[in-house]
Amino acid sequence: MEKRVVKLEFNKDDPRCVSQTQAHFAKDLNINSIMKKYDKTGTIDPSLIKNGRPFYGDFTKMGDLQTAMAVVNKATAAWENLPVEVKIKFNQNPLELLTFVNKPENLVESVNLGLLPREMLPKPPEPELPKPPTA
Repeated sequence: MEKRVVKLEFNKDDPRCVSQTQAHFAKDLNINSIMKKYDKTGTIDPSLIKNGRPFYGDFTKMGDLQTAMAVVNKATAAWENLPVEVKIKFNQNPLELLTFVNKPENLVESVNLGLLPREMLPKPPEPELPKPPTA
């Protein structure tokens, strides 16, 4: 098998070959520079955050992306398998269902709708046995 050599040349005068990179931002966007500023101030420059404020938290127990996707897929399948009447009750909105189910006052109705297992209902108190007479 013969190796082929391909040579690419760019004409710097061709407007299609002009770089779009803005080199003057290189230092500001370097992760080492960002972390040095963070070490000094304890915050990240808000201009580096897209779509609002930064979000801080301990995410060490989150697992990997594949595990997270599996959780999302399982939740999607569970929602899709619910009866239409249940989805309508919650305005076709899984977040409304989760909010409802997580309120203790909705426990009985959640079980009756089949959203939670019966085992989650509190057990009725056992009747008290009469005390034997003391001598």
